[in-house]
Amino acid sequence: MQAQTSTNSKKESSTNLIKSNSTTPAQCPMPDCDQSLLASNFLQHYLRDHSNLSFISIEDRETMLFHFKESAFPLNKPYCLGVLAYGGHEPCRSENRPAMLGYAVENQFLPQRFKSLKHFLPVLVMGCRTTRLDGQESVTQGDHDEEKNVSIVFWLLTMGTGVQVLGYLSISDVSLRQQRRRMVQLCELTNSSSEFPGMNCPRKEWNMLQLNRREIDLLSHDGTALIKLEVMIDGPR
Repeated sequence: MQAQTSTNSKKESSTNLIKSNSTTPAQCPMPDCDQSLLASNFLQHYLRDHSNLSFISIEDRETMLFHFKESAFPLNKPYCLGVLAYGGHEPCRSENRPAMLGYAVENQFLPQRFKSLKHFLPVLVMGCRTTRLDGQESVTQGDHDEEKNVSIVFWLLTMGTGVQVLGYLSISDVSLRQQRRRMVQLCELTNSSSEFPGMNCPRKEWNMLQLNRREIDLLSHDGTALIKLEVMIDGPR
């Protein structure tokens, strides 16, 4: 899995929001991690305890890029592709950061080299290769038939947002001949028993971007090439 930053055109924005707050803990969605998280230590946890994950900070129209193979995703298990910290719209001054504007919780206990991200909004880029979504046929004849029912879903996960925050998920083949783009709402990490952390109703389109078997094969050139995912956050204005 590879990740990098890209920058798109920027435009000025402003907002006036009510201060958000989150005091309800939730368990980290990473496999074999039983850490209980608050919005205030959400970013610190991933920088400290899951430092193997791709991480980047972005502002305004900047994006986080991933290149991956379908095989990177274990079947029917949520997978974190990477972590980003979103710094808000232009003008990207300290008083315009998400926590200062009220739609994020101040990040506490950050390692010294990440102190500048105190007022950024942390977001997990999540994915799952799954056979468990509605609209897929039941599997009765072994692995080959199960593979026909596979889809990959992507969603964005955070904690402590006081208002609706949107993101854009853009998926394409590496040659950019085949592309899909969807606006999604950032999901809030909770202790629900959902198989897709943060998504109370994973079948609602605005929660996620879903690729079916045909689309996976088209984007990966039948498994011979990487698939490209681009993530952008669009905070309240």
